Amino acid sequence: MSRTTRWTLSVAALALIFLIANFPATLAVRLLPATVSLAGVEGSLWNGRATALGINGLVAQQKLAWRFDAGALLRGRIAWNLRSEHAGQPGQLRATAGVGGLALENVRLALPVEPLAQFNPMLTGVRLRGDLQLESPRVARNAPIHVTGSLQRAGSAMAGELTPIGSYRFNADITAQGAGKVDLSTLNGPLQIQGSGSFEGRTGRARLLLRPETDLPGLSPLLATLPREGDDYVLTYPR
Repeated sequence: MSRTTRWTLSVAALALIFLIANFPATLAVRLLPATVSLAGVEGSLWNGRATALGINGLVAQQKLAWRFDAGALLRGRIAWNLRSEHAGQPGQLRATAGVGGLALENVRLALPVEPLAQFNPMLTGVRLRGDLQLESPRVARNAPIHVTGSLQRAGSAMAGELTPIGSYRFNADITAQGAGKVDLSTLNGPLQIQGSGSFEGRTGRARLLLRPETDLPGLSPLLATLPREGDDYVLTYPR
């Protein structure tokens, strides 16, 4: 290889590295699904920020910032550290990719329920509101996953105005094969909920005991349609 050819290839390689390192985040946003949007995007794909993340037009996260972790290259992976917040609650996660696939690590997020409830017909019907808090050490395909979290200040807007129902805690364990189990219990509130569910692939089962301690506008008529066990209403899935 001649000196001129080596010099040309070196310049081309440096130009490519410079282009990738400064790839505008605004261009990368165009690759997102139509249901996901980023507003106020600044910086590059490697280090940047955005004012808000939206799902189907509803804000899910604010004050997002991401930074590329060059040190992960020494371990044969690429990684970004991401930070965000919702309702003043900070969130963070580490996104990595390598030979073993994609993974999210050190996940701690606060999320509004409303954007996520759009994907479940039952939750959409009761117009569920509240703040979801999630924590997990690692989320990856073909690996065990443990998630702990809570649903804080939950309420239903079925009656027009928001009817508070309570705060709840849950734990989820998922095997490497995709089978999982979820346990749910009440922290506080006028609607006591206790139960569990299991799933494998796209099939799942759940059984919840619901005990209202007072009249719940909008929800009480719905609860009255459920079978009862003593003072509890029984919600099963599939019904």
